[in-house]
Amino acid sequence: IEAEAYLASVETHIRHYWKLPQWLADQNYKAKVLVKWDSNGQLMNIQFAEISGNEEFDQIVFVTIQNAAPFPPPPEKFRLLVRNQGVVFGFPD
Repeated sequence: IEAEAYLASVETHIRHYWKLPQWLADQNYKAKVLVKWDSNGQLMNIQFAEISGNEEFDQIVFVTIQNAAPFPPPPEKFRLLVRNQGVVFGFPD
């Protein structure tokens, strides 16, 4: 439950930076990114797990993650997970 609460807080944090032009939102594109960050919440790596097929959409996803950093620092027991394995976030949801 603690992991779910922490990851939900990170996802909510990222969503504040998610701004998609309506014409792209209407296209129903989807992408997934694997994100890794350190114990201070500093972004370490962004890697696409699934691209949308639209360069502009994928660029907005990438920039959203960059702009959202730093993330809320992870609780001590999740530091290795977010740094080494990372977390996959889906866009738009």
